[in-house]
Amino acid sequence: MIVGIDETGDFAPGSALLSFFVAVKLTQHQDGLRTKEKQFREWLAGIPRHKLTPNGEVKGSDLTDDELVAFAQSVICAEPAVRISYVQFRPSENPEELMKDFKAQEVAALEHASEQARQDGKTKMAEQYANMAIWHKNAKKMHYQHFIKLIMLRNLITLCFRQVVGVSILLERLGEDTAHANLLNIEFKIDRDFVRGREPELYWKELLRTAFINSSDGVPLLDEWEQTGHPFLTKYRQAEGPGLDFADVFKDHCSFYDSHDAFEVQMADITAIIINRFRNRGAAERPYRELWRVYPKSNKPIQLMLNPAARQLP
Repeated sequence: MIVGIDETGDFAPGSALLSFFVAVKLTQHQDGLRTKEKQFREWLAGIPRHKLTPNGEVKGSDLTDDELVAFAQSVICAEPAVRISYVQFRPSENPEELMKDFKAQEVAALEHASEQARQDGKTKMAEQYANMAIWHKNAKKMHYQHFIKLIMLRNLITLCFRQVVGVSILLERLGEDTAHANLLNIEFKIDRDFVRGREPELYWKELLRTAFINSSDGVPLLDEWEQTGHPFLTKYRQAEGPGLDFADVFKDHCSFYDSHDAFEVQMADITAIIINRFRNRGAAERPYRELWRVYPKSNKPIQLMLNPAARQLP
């Protein structure tokens, strides 16, 4: 599956408004990805030109409810229907001083990882973790908004990874002839808006990978796969020892895109606009309701909060 991700909201310290990270999950079997892009392009062709940027990207803030309803009906809900997941965060409930405490913990963890790698003779890795700690500590490069976005993004990716594998297994069980495509081509396409430059992108991807590895949530698998030699196990099995290794996903198939270069990110952007309007202003009720017509159970956001009692990150 391809997962397009975008964010919306101001994320500003003290803001009482919700901020969001939104993911749209697109299936690939039976030419589903090509079909979905065609549906999106056809919807986009109906948008007045003055609502498009020079790159041909729609200005989501200018879209009317009718245009957003059409998007939900003809793109999100049209077969193959798109599953949506999102996480939300209210800065006013999570003070900046608390964020600094948690950031200090993460910096210490990176410094410890650097020292451990150095003791193990992994000089290059030790240097990378040391540089990441410095970057992480920098108040300009990792300020409140960026740190919260990191927390939200890594939680959303961990959630989506588990969901993508689970749904893909279900599709195979239902007898979809080419459903292997969803399991063997997992990819995350994330809006580049807040990540600029080669070094920050490398650091963000490594932090996302590390958070995924340290997550307590397992990836669903079928016992019978060991007997049948399922290609998912073949592709992701660790080179040494038991278990699976998804480093390939985060290294080569998790990237930041300018939204006009990835229609999946544009889909996430428009979906996020609908969610933001409804959840923060009580507007866009019709398009919001339409988003969940095919998969209503996905209309359950994850609310992230820093935990001052446990002093642990979500």
